[in-house]
Amino acid sequence: MNLQLTYKEEYSSFRHARERCNNPNHNYYFKYGGNNIKFLFDTFIEFLNYLGEKPEPKSEYSIERKNNNGNYEKGNIKWATRH
Repeated sequence: MNLQLTYKEEYSSFRHARERCNNPNHNYYFKYGGNNIKFLFDTFIEFLNYLGEKPEPKSEYSIERKNNNGNYEKGNIKWATRH
């Protein structure tokens, strides 16, 4: 089974965070990569092994950086709701 399909919500979060940091053409690059915030997970598997699956209901959770000036890296990210 394809992990990208099995964990599509988690993969979407991984992909969007990585794009914000690495793709100068992304609409929010200026807030992330352009602000020297890095995405430091090499693979989706590494990301998923560290963070685990999104809690339910998955649609209410996204990646949050504990230190907003810090990178997307181990020790600085968690699943959180907008509240």
